[in-house]
Amino acid sequence: MTSGTPGISGTVRWRDGAGTAGAAVTVTDLDGRQHGRTGTDPDGGYVVGLPTGGTYLVVVAVDGTPPQAALVGVSATPVRHDVTLAGGATLNGTLVDAAGRPVPRAALALIDPRGDVVATGGPDPQGRFRLVAPGAGPYTLTVTAPGHRPVARTVTPAPDGTPIGVTLPARSGLAGTARSADGTAVAGARITVADDAGHTVASTVSGPDGRYALDDLPDGEHALTAAGHPPVVSVVQVARGTTTPVEVRFPDPRGGVPARNGGPR
Repeated sequence: MTSGTPGISGTVRWRDGAGTAGAAVTVTDLDGRQHGRTGTDPDGGYVVGLPTGGTYLVVVAVDGTPPQAALVGVSATPVRHDVTLAGGATLNGTLVDAAGRPVPRAALALIDPRGDVVATGGPDPQGRFRLVAPGAGPYTLTVTAPGHRPVARTVTPAPDGTPIGVTLPARSGLAGTARSADGTAVAGARITVADDAGHTVASTVSGPDGRYALDDLPDGEHALTAAGHPPVVSVVQVARGTTTPVEVRFPDPRGGVPARNGGPR
């Protein structure tokens, strides 16, 4: 659309002034015939070119809010029509790790009660984030970040934009080396962790150097089973927010002195 042709342009914003990305803008004539449809850009801007001047109905729709409709008179040149949505709220906050340090890399999502994702984003280098929601909430905020366990919590954006704090716990896990009775590294050993009911929580295979790692384990006491040589079973304690070192020692299949298993090394 150029300056000498008919059309409608403007910005769709939430009531707090934030631009509404992805809003559907539909333009029809008074007989209901559609003459244009577009989506707003990341800043909430839109442009719809029209064939002629006249009076048009502009409808703006965003999931989770009632649609907004208005009659707009268009001449031979473009006109501006800005829209402020009745709904909308901004969730501000900061992501930190268990030590209180900012988390600059993470994926955040807001999920409405129907299970639909209504907003996504990420933090800045200081761990601060800002998500614009289509309504007042409440929502489920989910956060995933490398090196941390995922977080899901219920949030309600504050009308005054008061920020919330989100702490990401470190991953809990086990890591170590599988070795034979004489200390030789054992490659390809199947390492399995089970809960009290005997259900498998996680499983992996030791690498060429015998090393293994299991991440994102629930805290507490678990049974560790190692198979590949004569199998061994031991009880291990997974500490919260840390990777607990556990060396696996397979017994000598010919018998002899039992090997130690399960203890931090």
